[in-house]
Amino acid sequence: MCLGDESSRPEMEPATLQSAPGNFSDETIREATLADRQDILDLDTNVYYGLDYLRNNYNDVIRNPQIKAYVYEKKGKVVGFFSARLVDGGQSLLVSSGRLGLDSRGGGMYGRFKKRVFEEWKDSPDLRHVTMTINNYNFESKRERLLRDHRQVLERDITVVECNLQQIRSAVNSRQGSQLQSQLQLLSYDDVNVMMRHQPSQLRHLFPEDRILLQWCPLRIIEVNTKEIYNGKQKILANKPAEPISTTVQPGKNFPVTFMSAGGHYSCKRGQNYDVDVYGSGSDEDLRAHMEWHLLRLAEVGADLDTAVMRVYHTRQVEDIVEKLKKEFSVQISTAIPFRKVFALEMDYVK
Repeated sequence: MCLGDESSRPEMEPATLQSAPGNFSDETIREATLADRQDILDLDTNVYYGLDYLRNNYNDVIRNPQIKAYVYEKKGKVVGFFSARLVDGGQSLLVSSGRLGLDSRGGGMYGRFKKRVFEEWKDSPDLRHVTMTINNYNFESKRERLLRDHRQVLERDITVVECNLQQIRSAVNSRQGSQLQSQLQLLSYDDVNVMMRHQPSQLRHLFPEDRILLQWCPLRIIEVNTKEIYNGKQKILANKPAEPISTTVQPGKNFPVTFMSAGGHYSCKRGQNYDVDVYGSGSDEDLRAHMEWHLLRLAEVGADLDTAVMRVYHTRQVEDIVEKLKKEFSVQISTAIPFRKVFALEMDYVK
């Protein structure tokens, strides 16, 4: 997932916040540590049908100085986990990785957990919003309750593609190159930075909701988010624009790129998960070229693996394109993973 700057922080003694709010004296909330890893993973062994990033990236989360992670203990046993970090230059608190043990759900514990953890940011001067993403499976079952205090700010379709990396590598070795990909270019940090200096109205052909969804992280169109987008793990791919990307914002002119995608990956129980976020309204050939490029990159980053999953986030029909890619790369749409949409929700942060 989108973890921001992953510079390490030193190991420290975990701080206990206090007992849970209300009359729950046997429940305690404290900072998570590396030693909690197995207890947290044992809370639910099939998170996201094997696509949970926490299993293989827990240590990175705990060591990341931008992320605050907590455990909920009941009678000394870990029964919940919660992490969050500031994005949008401190305007938004992004919630991620929250989970409870199967026996601890339905009693209001998660609500108590969030309420207490949110208080940890009460001294953040610019904090205005709490934001989260949720899949269709969970959103539909909790829609009425969630929309009481949240507003929906973004929605994307998800197409999940099962990939056999050995077959992709074999296809790569036998092919002569792709004319489709000759029209693509990787954006540099400076390209992304000038894009993020544009007004949201100059980018609505790419981001109509004035948000960028990047590996389940909804980000506002502001320059400070350049480092969130160009974070070392993402590759930002674009159709070559009709005119070069200027080093300055051109008043009254849209950003010249009309179609782009972002690809990021992480290890999981299914091997490798590779997320492709699609922006803009290119042709079917454009989208095929982008998906093909990301498949080839997936074969590289998963060089020591046999299987992988690619999740494509979009607002258009992509099944026919996957069918065409199937002929060369033997990929297929997954029927084992039920997620078909992702929603971004936001609520006001009340101090």
